[in-house]
Amino acid sequence: MSIYIRGKIYKCEVNKPIDIHIPEYNILISDTILGEGVSIWSNVNIYGAKIGKEAKIGAFVEIRKDVVQIPYVDPSNETIYHQYTIRTSNRDELRQYLTKKGIGTGIHYPMPFYFQKAFKYLSYKEGAFPEAEKASKEVLSLPIHQDLTDEEIAYVITTTRQFFKK
Repeated sequence: MSIYIRGKIYKCEVNKPIDIHIPEYNILISDTILGEGVSIWSNVNIYGAKIGKEAKIGAFVEIRKDVVQIPYVDPSNETIYHQYTIRTSNRDELRQYLTKKGIGTGIHYPMPFYFQKAFKYLSYKEGAFPEAEKASKEVLSLPIHQDLTDEEIAYVITTTRQFFKK
């Protein structure tokens, strides 16, 4: 299965601005409830170790920091990504390049929340949060998740680096 297809399976393929009609909430599971799902938690730890390891490899460090911004990794913490989102002003060109190389990508949060129907009542206008608007035009999620092989993740990293070297 190609990296592109795997990216689509994991909902990475977000092409159109999503207009949220009802706000969603991020609710954390309490330790008590989580204790009942120990087997699930051990799988999360297995996946997390792999993603954390690859994200550190994903030391996209060779990429110029003035051209692309990568997620910050605190060396004292274990980092687990459900998506690996970078920022670059060359987002659309990078996305086309990766697609041609068989790598599926996603644009998560393509529209600032205050432009969406659920938040229209806030009456914010364009320019109210310029950094959020800029980010929505620069973010690109790369397929780096637990079901990719080490070779596939290395391919994503190498191909992304090649784009920024040209």
